[in-house]
Amino acid sequence: MKPNSQFPKEFSVVDFKSVYTRLISVSSLVFIIYMIWLAIYLKDVFIIAVVAGLLIYSIYMVIYALTSKIILTEKDITKQTIFKTTTIDFKEAKSFDVYLQQGSARAEKLNSKNMDKTSFLSLKFLYISTDFEFNSRIFKSKDYKTIKIHFIPELYKELKQKIRIS
Repeated sequence: MKPNSQFPKEFSVVDFKSVYTRLISVSSLVFIIYMIWLAIYLKDVFIIAVVAGLLIYSIYMVIYALTSKIILTEKDITKQTIFKTTTIDFKEAKSFDVYLQQGSARAEKLNSKNMDKTSFLSLKFLYISTDFEFNSRIFKSKDYKTIKIHFIPELYKELKQKIRIS
């Protein structure tokens, strides 16, 4: 019988079980269908260009969400996307936090007491960084490695056991 903690483990970067992710996906699809109908109905070049741009961006985001993954090994965590691979050794990790984030500017750091907190149109993210003073609201420094992923409870439990922040 194989042990339950076999490595490497793979996780998706995007939490497809999240209500917020589903809401954004469905509303984006409805908006694009409406824009296509509007472009056909009005025969306007500008609207057609906007719809084409939205379709290309949407296709890119779907490909990104489906192909990006987190690989967890005994020694490190790796985020693989279409364009970039970032690996952080657990010994190098200086920050490991969970943020309730709305947009890219507003974020609230969660601790063990308020980990179950939710907010309308907010999403929980895990941040792992080699920076001591990492803050989700500032631009990422090129001097440090940072991995940002949707909060996935199974992954959080695994990382909490592996990452020891002093």
